[in-house]
Amino acid sequence: MKIKDFMAHDHEELERVLRDFLGARNQDAVHARELFHKFKTGIQAHMAWEEEILFPMIERRTGMHLPGPAVLVQAQHQHIRALFEKISALIDKEGGIEEALKELIDLLALHRREEERILYPWIDVSLGKEDREAALEQMKNIR
Repeated sequence: MKIKDFMAHDHEELERVLRDFLGARNQDAVHARELFHKFKTGIQAHMAWEEEILFPMIERRTGMHLPGPAVLVQAQHQHIRALFEKISALIDKEGGIEEALKELIDLLALHRREEERILYPWIDVSLGKEDREAALEQMKNIR
C-alpha cells in the first residue's frame, strides 16, 4: 500500500467525523463535544504519523533534513494546533467559535490538497516498498 492511499483514507475518515461534529453542534452539545474530541485526537495522530514516523524516515533515507514540503506541512501543523486550542476554549461558550471553525476547515482543506498532491507522492517515491510497509505498520499502532 502506498502512503498516499493510507493517508487519503484517513483524511476521508477525519472529514466524516468533522461533518458529524458540525451537524451535531446545534442538536446535542454533549455529543458534539465528543465528536470534536474524536476529530481533534484523530488529527493529532495524523500529524504525529507525519512528524514522528514519515519525516524522520525520509530524512534517514534521503539525507535531507526537513526538505521543502515537510517544512510547509509542519508550519501548517502549528497553525492547526493553535486553532484547536482556540476552538477548545470556545466550544462551550456562546458565539465566537464560527470564525475559528471556518479558519480551521479552510486550512485543513488546503493542507489536504497539498499533502495529497505533493507530500505523499514525494514520500512514496522517496521510500522503498519495505520502508513504506514499516512506516504503515508503525502508523497503525498510533491512534
